[in-house]
Amino acid sequence: MAAKLAEERRLCEAGDATWFGAFVDGEMRAGLGIFHDGQGLARYQHVETHPAFRRRGLASALVHFAGVEAMRRGAGTLVIVADPAAEAIRVYRSLGFTETERQVRLQRVRGDAA
Repeated sequence: MAAKLAEERRLCEAGDATWFGAFVDGEMRAGLGIFHDGQGLARYQHVETHPAFRRRGLASALVHFAGVEAMRRGAGTLVIVADPAAEAIRVYRSLGFTETERQVRLQRVRGDAA
């Protein structure tokens, strides 16, 4: 985990990533990162909202603001990966995101094999 955080910090310091936060009463209640590939694509990462502050528009505002900033910096394509069954997909679709492809993720479960 420490190595991942160090890499994300390095990307921010190099100007290839930016973190955004939404604050309520001085406390960050929602946040996200947006990472640039240098060729016109920007990808959202770690879009999260504290459970007690969901459904207040914090994530919508951050996703929108981060997208505007990414496009101002030269991004022509914004990418966000989300579970189509998750509640967050409603936020992304309301902001104009559309499904263009699907990812398949396989996970090996350790334990007793049947």
